Amino acid sequence: MLGDHLVRRAARGRIVLIALAALLLAQGTMAAPLVLRRGNPAEPDTLDPQKSSIDYTIAITGDMLLSLVQGDESFQPTPGAAQSWTVSPDGLTYTFKMRPRVKWSDGVPLTVDDAIYGLRRFVDPATASPSAFLAYKIKNAAAVNAGRMQIDQLGVRAIDASTLEMTLEAPNPNWLNVLAEPHFAPLPRHVIAKHKGAWTRPENMVASGAYKLAAWRSGDHVRLVKNAAYFDIKNVQIDEVIYYPTEDDAVALKRFRAGELDLNARFSSTELVWLRKNRPDVIRISVSSWGTRVVLNQTLPKLADIRVRRALALAVDRQAIVKNILRTGEMPAYGLVPPVAPGYAGAELDFKAEPMPERLTEARALLKAAGYSEANPLSFVLSQRAGSANKRVVVALANMWAKIGVKTELRFADVSMYYGELRKLNYEVALTGAAWPPDPEHFLNEMHPKSPQNYSRYDSKAFNDTLARASRIPERGARYAAFREAEAIALKDVAIIPLYFNVNTNIVAPHLNGYRDNGRDLHPTRLLRVAR
Repeated sequence: MLGDHLVRRAARGRIVLIALAALLLAQGTMAAPLVLRRGNPAEPDTLDPQKSSIDYTIAITGDMLLSLVQGDESFQPTPGAAQSWTVSPDGLTYTFKMRPRVKWSDGVPLTVDDAIYGLRRFVDPATASPSAFLAYKIKNAAAVNAGRMQIDQLGVRAIDASTLEMTLEAPNPNWLNVLAEPHFAPLPRHVIAKHKGAWTRPENMVASGAYKLAAWRSGDHVRLVKNAAYFDIKNVQIDEVIYYPTEDDAVALKRFRAGELDLNARFSSTELVWLRKNRPDVIRISVSSWGTRVVLNQTLPKLADIRVRRALALAVDRQAIVKNILRTGEMPAYGLVPPVAPGYAGAELDFKAEPMPERLTEARALLKAAGYSEANPLSFVLSQRAGSANKRVVVALANMWAKIGVKTELRFADVSMYYGELRKLNYEVALTGAAWPPDPEHFLNEMHPKSPQNYSRYDSKAFNDTLARASRIPERGARYAAFREAEAIALKDVAIIPLYFNVNTNIVAPHLNGYRDNGRDLHPTRLLRVAR
């Protein structure tokens, strides 16, 4: 009997040990954070959503800040800081009902006043936001941004403690898509008032979105962790997300293959053959709202001459660029608005159908008429931002322009500094790109003389007046027709030189779910799932 007792005792001990081991294993599993590692093609210039000039920063700030409406998997508007809204029959007044009990990550309530503060700060000339023109649809926004009106005259007001009213200058059927951008998010007045320009440091920054800032090691990574105060945190799976700057596409692919990245927001066309043969399951190519173009500093006499600008536009073989250099489905661009605005048929350059030999002949004649020759060639510095495809494109441009007697010197710059230099006009000719919500107004607003994105300093009364008229038309068909007129004016003036309409090229690990292609190429981490 004693032996039986010892056996039973030993058995009970084994059961306890097994249970304890299972408990420890479960605790270990729970303790290990689920981390998503994202490759981002540029180092952020700032984490202030209203001051950044780099489109790739939006993915990070969008993870941290809750806009009135937030984008879903297809980046279509869904309730965010506002739980609901109504639109007046004339399309001019939006009334947002704020979501109750939303808090910043420090526990301070997010209020309608925070939403108004964020909108006012966006267009405040003291903020100097390079994207402020996105808000010009709000009543008096352009005048406030130009310093002609006081900040409290912006067309937003609190009806009561939970209701925000926004009045527009003119209707925009795509306005909710625009408001999903983090530029429009409510901002923490209490933190910015205390820390001023240092409010985005990890030790100071608070969040309203699914993630909050834990660390930013410049040149290495930005690390975000779950924000327990986020209103829908129970539906957020990923515990941490780390953004790595991956300007070198080849290095990024090597890191992806080594398992160091779960996704990367770009891959080089030179790697496409290998990817299609070896990893077709990770390729994601989709239509983009991004366009690539050449801007020309028109404050310089040689580039203020429309004959010179037209000659340069004529000499670009866009078909050769997309077929021989890029090779991932890009479209040659003869207009200024990417094909992502439903129902919009844009204007195009008048020489689109001309054979290249005839275009080169005209280009040489224009340069000769402008005073250039073999003895006195047109010359300038062509600047470009990082990215292997960009480097190949500018080399091709230099070779194309050499055929009409132009001498081009290439200059390469880091993305985080690049657009600031363009705004300061510290360039001659430059390669640029931009992606905006899918509406022609935003792409054409770039060429308005008040826009910080008007790197060329193009200024045409005919264009400005037509753009202003188009922005006030409520009916979609007539509105788009007027925008097409404005686009045609800018193309005739060679305000900028369109090159091609991009595609989104991403590599996404098979274990990542919830990723859906969309023209804006924004994929909020809160919607992604990692198969454990």
